[in-house]
Amino acid sequence: MLEEEGFFCPFCGESLQEEQTPDMTQNFQEPFRPLPKAQWMIGRSRTCDFVIPAIRVSRQHCLLTRMPDGLFIIEDLSSTNGTFINGIRLKEPTPLYPGDQISLADTHLTFQVDQGLPVLF
Repeated sequence: MLEEEGFFCPFCGESLQEEQTPDMTQNFQEPFRPLPKAQWMIGRSRTCDFVIPAIRVSRQHCLLTRMPDGLFIIEDLSSTNGTFINGIRLKEPTPLYPGDQISLADTHLTFQVDQGLPVLF
């Protein structure tokens, strides 16, 4: 049953209220490890491969792609607060290297590669 106050999507019934999220302004302690594939969505949405539950992170913030040669590329998806690599705001798809610092709004992650898969912590 839908709430009369309009806190649920009229199409799917999902809650539209902003969830209470933990303070994600500090570096993550446990690494994120995704499923093996060639592209990974990073954002606040539960449908993303790397879920960052911070209000300033867009639902679909950026996209990480592994190229056929093994190089990783990161691309901002017109996020509100921007994607930064080593302090520089992305304007176009950009290569990522192990040890690079990724900032999504005020959330900071370190990029690594483990057995050909991206790891963020």
